[in-house]
Amino acid sequence: FGDDERNDDGKEREKKAVIAYVQANSGIISLPEFMTITGQDSARADAELMAFCAEFGGSPEATDDGVIVYRFEELLLRARREDRSFGGLSAPVAALKKFSANTKGMNTGFGLINTFNLLFGSYFLYKAVNTGALFFGARSTISGIYEFVYYLLNHIALNPLPIIGVGLGLVPFVFSLLFWIIPAARSGLVKNENEKIKLENLRRLGFGRIWSRPFEVKAADIDAQAAECRPKNMGAARERVIKEMAVYSVPDVAVDEKGAVVYSFAGLAREKESVEKCRAAVSEETSRLGGVVFDTGE
Repeated sequence: FGDDERNDDGKEREKKAVIAYVQANSGIISLPEFMTITGQDSARADAELMAFCAEFGGSPEATDDGVIVYRFEELLLRARREDRSFGGLSAPVAALKKFSANTKGMNTGFGLINTFNLLFGSYFLYKAVNTGALFFGARSTISGIYEFVYYLLNHIALNPLPIIGVGLGLVPFVFSLLFWIIPAARSGLVKNENEKIKLENLRRLGFGRIWSRPFEVKAADIDAQAAECRPKNMGAARERVIKEMAVYSVPDVAVDEKGAVVYSFAGLAREKESVEKCRAAVSEETSRLGGVVFDTGE
């Protein structure tokens, strides 16, 4: 079973997406925006953003309204003007891991061969344990595969039983058993990893949706059609995304006439307004940038 490394460059793509957004937005980014691009909850995003500041010369600052923003003047100075937009790059969606890079036909062939080896090894191991050594006389008859093989080996070895029991029984049996156990374990790991990737992708869409329209957010608004963004328990995942944003900015909670829970992130709306005011105050000569599409999951 071949390995699949489709997300090898995921962190690099993510880093480029952050750089693109920073350079297209006056060298300033907020934590909710960083959460949207990276798909991380507020705690992990805060730690990663500080590491990003250390790598690219950024620093946290407080706006006049007391909102924390992260300014990256060095990114604006380092980039050539024509490179600053990254051609409309948006928050990257991570690809799911594949169980195997082999074709379906190859896996089917391997499976058939291994099934034969498993049956082959099981047969000779069972016969070696339960039938044991055979003794052939002048009038002995050969009535089965085990007897035939034992008879042949009896002409080249003093004691064929260990050869049959170990070489034809135990070794192929154990090898074939491992052939099934290892892929089964890998399959479970891949499924778990893919669930984490799906949740991370749903966070990107969900956080973007909440940041773009902080008022009257419902769980049903956190939705996606792509398989890469749909965890197994979609209902619980939607609620989790909203609650993770609520850890950062506590919303007002109400229930509409249909019984659906509605969240309004008034604090997030004020933060967004303050961030935009901060960007507007940046010198145009410092932040003359191209446009970047910031994916809100819509």
